[in-house]
Amino acid sequence: MKNYHANGWQDFSVKKYIEKIARNTAHTKIINTGIILEFLLLLIGIIIEQLVLVTELEKMIYILILIIIAILSIASVWLVQLFDYIKNKSIRVQQRIRRCVDSFDNEICYYVMMSKSFQDLLNNCNDNEDKNMRIFYYTEMCFYRNKAIAELYKMIQILNLVFEINPGKVRSQKKISVFRLENIIKLIKEINDSIKSLEAIISSYHYKNVLIEENNDRMDNFNQLNAEIKKQFSISAYD
Repeated sequence: MKNYHANGWQDFSVKKYIEKIARNTAHTKIINTGIILEFLLLLIGIIIEQLVLVTELEKMIYILILIIIAILSIASVWLVQLFDYIKNKSIRVQQRIRRCVDSFDNEICYYVMMSKSFQDLLNNCNDNEDKNMRIFYYTEMCFYRNKAIAELYKMIQILNLVFEINPGKVRSQKKISVFRLENIIKLIKEINDSIKSLEAIISSYHYKNVLIEENNDRMDNFNQLNAEIKKQFSISAYD
């Protein structure tokens, strides 16, 4: 068996530690800030121990090395944190896009169809239809229309990341076709027209002012959304 002197064992330990870091890094594919700091502190400790055994010139060299290590340590930690921030930000953006796509498929389309169904029920009411039932149809039409607009409005800042004109990219990037978006906003436009034209139905409704205010707020959201969609994709609910 090979014999090691004191410094040799220390060097051997450092070598094993480096190999362990390399294995962990290769396994996880993640550079851990704590591991970097721990390794650098170990290295600094070794250098400090050597200061008592060397000449003044060598001490100056070691001190210079310590300064360089300190600078590199700070830079390394900062770079790792920056890398993690960029990576996590990218992941968050992708997750947000995925949620928006799922929301369009599973919620917005459902809300619009529910609102459209109540619109049809309301339009098919005869004069003898119960007043409360007509109010119910109207308020439900508004409720689902407003929910659809609210969900769409959440996407206003990332429309170009959620919707796509190119069919190939729609499939490969799992985005929503702009043509589907166009259909949805035009259906909402039709519902908007009904909400406005049939507003007299809730004239005796106790909470009519609250409902009208909510409808107007969502209408403002819809117009902002429509303007942004027209700007980015050259389509509009009003065309």
